[in-house]
Amino acid sequence: ARTAQAILALGDADVVNVGRGWLRNPYLGLQWAADLRVDASAITPPQLWRAHPPAKRR
Repeated sequence: ARTAQAILALGDADVVNVGRGWLRNPYLGLQWAADLRVDASAITPPQLWRAHPPAKRR
């Protein structure tokens, strides 16, 4: 997550493709949001929270 964020922040790319990562792990976006300390609950369907509850706040 941090590598993708750095690439975008530096302007080295307009988009980072992570399709294969999502095929391996459908919760990749939620994990990256947690790594970057972003609250993803506003943009995540409730069905995903039932299957994978958000991490407790640190």
